[in-house]
Formats: sequence, C-alpha cells, structure tokens
Amino acid sequence: MKFGLNRASCAYLCIFAVFAVGIWAIIAVGGAYLTAPRDLSGKWRLEADSATEHSDPVPLDAFTVDQSGKYLRFTLQNNANIDVIMTQSSNAPGGANWQSLSFEGQGWHVTGSGPEGGNELDFKFQPPGSQQSPPSGTYRRDRIDQTGAAPAKTSDHSAH
Repeated sequence: MKFGLNRASCAYLCIFAVFAVGIWAIIAVGGAYLTAPRDLSGKWRLEADSATEHSDPVPLDAFTVDQSGKYLRFTLQNNANIDVIMTQSSNAPGGANWQSLSFEGQGWHVTGSGPEGGNELDFKFQPPGSQQSPPSGTYRRDRIDQTGAAPAKTSDHSAH
C-alpha cells in the first residue's frame, strides 16, 4: 500500500507546523521578558536597631503595602497613601541573591534593597517637598506564616 499526501493534508500539516513554531517562540521570548515583580505586600515595621528619633506625634515607623503587579500603595500609620510604580528591579552588587528596587510616583522616590525573596529590606524614602515620611532604615515584613508571629485577635460576640 502506497501512502501519499494530497494538497489539503499538506496545507494542514504546514499550518500546524507554523502554529507549533509560533507557540514555541512566544513561550521562549515571553519567559525571558514577562516575569512577575517581587511580592512586597504586607505590613512592614522598622527594625529596632534602625530606629531614629522622631518628634512627630505619630511615629511613621511602620507601613502597609498593597500591590498589584508593578503598582504599589504604601499606607502609612497616619493613613496617608503613597501610590508608586516599581520602575526598576535588578540584582545589586551585594551578591547574586541581593536585589535592588526603585519606586516612583506622586513626587516620591523610594528605594529598597535586600536579600531576594526575603522579608527584610533597607528602604530609603525621599518625599516631595516637606511631606512626612517613614524613616529610612531596615524594615521587616510581618507574615502570617512566620514562626513566632503574634496570634490573630478574635472577638467574642456571644449573647448574654
């Protein structure tokens, strides 16, 4: 028995081959350029050894980060919001696992550096004009899964 391809079968195989090569190219190129930014969401607190003297009535030594991709919102203890965009994420000279981050927005310039994927970063805040800002220093993120973390508060709503 002789096997032969007609024109329709050849056209189908060529279209399938072009499709397969196209998908491979998209995955190969996209994998190199489309990576998710580092997750910074959560509550960040200034480490005790980084604390500086404050004359402010409400010390701004902690903030919360809400993140959607490269867009971040820093919510300070006085409920002020700073909306910034992650403009740079690169490995810093401190080593292969050391990362340097830059954020810009609303006149603010914020940088962070520290171990890649860790819960500790050195933040430096440069506010526009004379606005209040958290102190620059080493901040540690409070994580729910962190060992030794304080238990969540629960309220008792039982009827009397």
